[in-house]
Amino acid sequence: MKISFEQDTTLDVDQITVLVRAAETNAEVLALLAQLNRLNQQVRTLPIVVDEQMIVLAVSDIVSIEVLAEQLTIHTRNQTYETRGHLKTILAKLDPAIFIRVSRSAVLNLDQLSLLEPEFSGNLVAKMKTGLSLTVSRKYVSELKKALGM
Repeated sequence: MKISFEQDTTLDVDQITVLVRAAETNAEVLALLAQLNRLNQQVRTLPIVVDEQMIVLAVSDIVSIEVLAEQLTIHTRNQTYETRGHLKTILAKLDPAIFIRVSRSAVLNLDQLSLLEPEFSGNLVAKMKTGLSLTVSRKYVSELKKALGM
């Protein structure tokens, strides 16, 4: 893949245009376009309601999100928040290259991951930079390893 930059003074200062050129549309081109679209739609903040107050969290501060029934627990670098909702709804708002599902009930931020330890059952324990530990279910181990480039 060749990447280049061309300055275009006819564009507005805050305007960026991306053009993808290829001989044909293939899986790699479609994956690149999908990634560019996700980048364009990325959120930097996540508003949540806690005790009838709207709290705006910086997405980069989120360490992990766990769910039990409809009770979401959002762990950040400095605090833990509990709110109602569904994991898939929150996950849809976050960058899938950074926020990885590690079980049916948990998502972690790869940028906050410190180390992985194997368990006898085939699961892994993910140790986060904050000291939090999460179980990575066998079903999600390969997806996590792929996201880490392993």
